[in-house]
Amino acid sequence: MKITRLVVLALIGLSGIVVSPAQAVVADSCPVIDYSTFGFEKTPAANWKNSEPVRVITWSSNETFIATDPVSTQFSPTEQAWLQEAFDSYGEILDSVAFQKITTPSSASIVIGYTLLSKGIIPTETTGGNFGLWMFNYGSGAIQLLDAKLRPKNFTLFDSHDTFIHAVQNELGNMLGVPDVDAKGPKRALVTIYDTSKLATYGQVKINDYDAATMRQLYGESTCSSSYTAEARAANLAADKIAGEKSLTARVATTTVAASTPAAKTSITCVKGKTIKKVTALKPVCPAGYKKK
Repeated sequence: MKITRLVVLALIGLSGIVVSPAQAVVADSCPVIDYSTFGFEKTPAANWKNSEPVRVITWSSNETFIATDPVSTQFSPTEQAWLQEAFDSYGEILDSVAFQKITTPSSASIVIGYTLLSKGIIPTETTGGNFGLWMFNYGSGAIQLLDAKLRPKNFTLFDSHDTFIHAVQNELGNMLGVPDVDAKGPKRALVTIYDTSKLATYGQVKINDYDAATMRQLYGESTCSSSYTAEARAANLAADKIAGEKSLTARVATTTVAASTPAAKTSITCVKGKTIKKVTALKPVCPAGYKKK
């Protein structure tokens, strides 16, 4: 179902008023997404939504260990740039979520890297498998991508700019809350980034309008086409960069204050028979033979 705001292109003979096509406002299409028609593996849920006007999600691509696996291959500088594009492609379509890359993986909301996917199904030239795995747990996420060492000869993802970004967009979309289309369900004509069988034919690096509306509806945002025009996306991404930089500045300031503030000393009382001693230190410990009172 679609809700549209119709605008009259030309009115002639009504009080002499004429509205030309150039003066008319383009109709705004606002689809209502029926998630049941996708055949998702599970019900979509906005994993990162909270009470903040803009939720800044930090991410890092220089982790050395992700979940159960060590990072087996580091991203090249080119792949680092492609990762930024993939994260930006979601940041520009969502008003309430922004992404900020950071260098310290220990404090990142999302970490991403190549691993040997010990918990996944490794594809072969004749059988399917995982090109990546994602995990989300209480506001923290991780994405493991299949290392080149394990890819069969006919494996095409990650080989080029578009295929790399599509694969990451799929995993990131899952982490944001839109699950994959069930591979065992009925085949659908709609080409979507949430259908792993359609990644090769997705056709564009930008999230398409229907997928943008699908994600925006999940996060309680307008699905109207004016929300994800090229101009709207550019403006949204620019605002995200400002929010991300402010978050990064606040993070650095908090770390600096914490580092410059001396740790507080505490005191304990220790007894040995009738003798009482008070010990004050950062981590006070009773002397030998004394017990903490």
